Amino acid sequence: MNEHIKRFNARLAELKEERRTYETVWQDILDHCAPDLSGYIGTGQKKDGERNDYELYDKDPERNCLACASGLFTGISSPARPWAKLTMRNDQLDAVSSVRQWLDDEMAGEYEVMSLSNFYQAMFATFLHQTALGVSCMLMLPDYEDVIRCEQLNAGSYWLGANGRGKIDSLYREFWLSVRNIVNTFPDAPQNLKDMIKDGKNQEKPYKIIHVIEPNDHKLAPFKDQKWVSAYYLDSGNESRFLEVGGYEVFPVLAPRWYANQGETYGKMSPGRVALGDMKQLQVMINDFNEALQKINNPPLQAPADVNETGQVYTMPSAINIVSGMTSDATIKPLFAMNPEIAAQWQAINDKKDQVRKAFYIDLFMAISMRQEKDMTAEEVRALAGERMLMLGPAFGNFDRELLTPALELLFYYRQRAGLVQEPPEEIQGETFRPEYISTLAQAQRMQDTNRIGQLILSVKDLAGLNPEALDKLDVDATIDHIDSMLGAPSGMIRSNDDAGQIRQARFQQQQAQAQAA
Repeated sequence: MNEHIKRFNARLAELKEERRTYETVWQDILDHCAPDLSGYIGTGQKKDGERNDYELYDKDPERNCLACASGLFTGISSPARPWAKLTMRNDQLDAVSSVRQWLDDEMAGEYEVMSLSNFYQAMFATFLHQTALGVSCMLMLPDYEDVIRCEQLNAGSYWLGANGRGKIDSLYREFWLSVRNIVNTFPDAPQNLKDMIKDGKNQEKPYKIIHVIEPNDHKLAPFKDQKWVSAYYLDSGNESRFLEVGGYEVFPVLAPRWYANQGETYGKMSPGRVALGDMKQLQVMINDFNEALQKINNPPLQAPADVNETGQVYTMPSAINIVSGMTSDATIKPLFAMNPEIAAQWQAINDKKDQVRKAFYIDLFMAISMRQEKDMTAEEVRALAGERMLMLGPAFGNFDRELLTPALELLFYYRQRAGLVQEPPEEIQGETFRPEYISTLAQAQRMQDTNRIGQLILSVKDLAGLNPEALDKLDVDATIDHIDSMLGAPSGMIRSNDDAGQIRQARFQQQQAQAQAA
């Protein structure tokens, strides 16, 4: 066996053992809130058409999972509006007109690549896995047609490895391809598979393929100088050679986690994991409720012995059943004398559903439609949304570090390789820039700061009524720039300090000329 393949297999076995403790919980979560994501944990190849929702008597948890994922997707990375902009780490450079224009043009180029590729489809799938399991994995690879091609990996089909800083730096995954697709995808496919294509036999027979992306510590040829190695090989039948070996200068894997404990690789505390107990209890309650309804609508009966002898009971409306017997009560009647408390059961079910909704932050994403106070003002609604949005602060921070920023960095890198990045202005040669997030959720989390600035402005205005010199303390330009930074106003709305200074200088000169003419 190839020594590198042998080493890869050994590490894969270790990563599988590490992940094994998560698999039972993952399967339980998917069964109760995302059954269509299930089927790849511990079973290998899933049959696409199989149903997996047999645990669900009530579909509310599945709808809540979809609603939460949709809220995260549209609130963090909506394709319908800007959700990030580029800024210089040096604030003074960020205010230069030519620099600001270059940054805006580059961000527009990134948005164009996202919209033309499958980026947004993969992002929604990422949030769906995050909501259920607390971890997801997406590959962002270079593409000759659309610059990038994204691939969201199925839950259970991959294994992650982390470095000493707790950052994901390795990916092992298994997937299946037919003989025909293997030969078409990998020029170095084994000869026996190529012979199958020539003979026209077993072309659709599936083979398991292992894909490895990890730090290139062993300098695997022919990409010894690349930071990460990428290798494909068959799980069995061709242990002596690779299907393909490549390399990456940047890590092409996005593996965000909802929350990860110290020293742990996979995420926890996701809505699906938090709500698991309530979701399972809800299904039991729904099953019991349905059984109670059946006993009311079609109850078990008791009847005289004559009925057992004839064996005929007519249950249609207006049917006549002739009964006889020596007992004083020769009637057919329900076996149970007391009816179940249907109203109380239904109220308990609704209470349990409400607990599941809260675990999936449905009250957060639907703060307006679910509010009971119909006469709330728009400002009160914004304040309510901002307060509830603080609950997502820790998770949003993880999305920033492990999903959004790496995705934008990869996008810029692939665009630069494709020759789509414009030459930057001389002022920022050698300088660094960073993304700043202006999505709906990011702005909602900053709403408290914006409210404080508004309160300060109103206070200064009131003080100016007593003493006009109070206005001298307020730096209007700095205040506008700070509000713009928090709200992320569209490019071009706020002039740079230089442009504003030129306008003021021209106005001053015009006023002087008018005064001299007078």
